[in-house]
Amino acid sequence: MADPVKGENVVFYVKLGTSYYPFACAKEVTITQTTDKIELAPYTTGKWRSYIYGRTSGTITGSGIVKIDAGAGKYSIFDLLNFQTDHIIVLTRYTITDPQSNQKTYDVPCLIDEVTLSGTVGQFATYSFTLTMSGDPEFNQTPINDPLTDVDSWDYTATGGESTISDAVLIGVDVLDIRRNGIGLQVITAGTPTGSQVKFISGSGQLEFGMALGVDEYILVIYVS
Repeated sequence: MADPVKGENVVFYVKLGTSYYPFACAKEVTITQTTDKIELAPYTTGKWRSYIYGRTSGTITGSGIVKIDAGAGKYSIFDLLNFQTDHIIVLTRYTITDPQSNQKTYDVPCLIDEVTLSGTVGQFATYSFTLTMSGDPEFNQTPINDPLTDVDSWDYTATGGESTISDAVLIGVDVLDIRRNGIGLQVITAGTPTGSQVKFISGSGQLEFGMALGVDEYILVIYVS
């Protein structure tokens, strides 16, 4: 028996040229299909209403964390915003995969109904979108093996005196935010960090702090794989 599908294994893609690319920083996606019904009661007798199927429509909604540069091979919310401005019907694909790698993949063209960007002081800026399916979702038997784009976190509790820390988990990732005891630090990638700055070296997964860490100071890194 196959295991239940986890949320991170429902993935939304948008087509560019001949390839489909995952949507960067998306944390939630919902696919909804709704079928109208036509009542036959006015033409029949009896206590119970009778219906037949009408027409079917569908929507895809999603939300996530805003990132200006999605990185190579990934779409950002700003790409979707540009498609909406230009009235482009986008070709989308969504895949559902279980832990045994069983996969269902569907392709469907969509119109972009709504794109929303939200910002709250002290928190990540977020986005949400709503797409309307324009036609039947087509089952695609060719699995997608593209790596998933997912927002993740890594944390560290200092022993005291560290000015640099590193972990192989952070090698090659795109950092969204680094926090020290819950307070955001300014992330730089070159030069020498000072004060509340932290230098991130992606190639080695290293963090270099402008001030040495104290005992039990807590570091949280939010990143995209």
